[in-house]
Amino acid sequence: MTKIKIKVFFTLKEAYSFVEVIISISIIAMLLVMLFNIVIQSIKITKAIVDINFIENEISVINSVLDYDFKNADVLSNCNISGTCSFFKDNNLYEWKLCDQKICKFEIKDGQNYLVNKLGANINVFELNFYKRYVLNGGYYLYITILYEPSKKNFFDSIGLDMNQSWAQIVILERIF
Repeated sequence: MTKIKIKVFFTLKEAYSFVEVIISISIIAMLLVMLFNIVIQSIKITKAIVDINFIENEISVINSVLDYDFKNADVLSNCNISGTCSFFKDNNLYEWKLCDQKICKFEIKDGQNYLVNKLGANINVFELNFYKRYVLNGGYYLYITILYEPSKKNFFDSIGLDMNQSWAQIVILERIF
């Protein structure tokens, strides 16, 4: 019978030293700490972007609702810089004005104000101005200026973004029939 000789490429006597294992674990730990810092910072930035999106969406909703109401009004009256704008639609008197740091629409019946709509859930509105500018063809532009800030102050504190009062301006062109 012939003997088969198997060649072994390693022996059991070879191993990593304790120092080599400690060094490799410490290098991996440093890389993981750096990676976690990047992930945490990315999460904070993503949260801030989502919060800014909520606020921009709120301004967009306000723009759409005001645009719809004023373009479909029968008569627009008493729009002034003091923050109120009244209009008639289907023989009912409505008024947009500031209430509780939100933008509110009231229906005025028998001298009483009835709340119809309240806009600005994610923002605090400090100033609301209406300015009506007439143009040559007999129509007008209605400029609406809103001074606001986020309702939750801690929206942007996590990344050090200072988001104080901002303003938005909406321009509505009268529908000409």
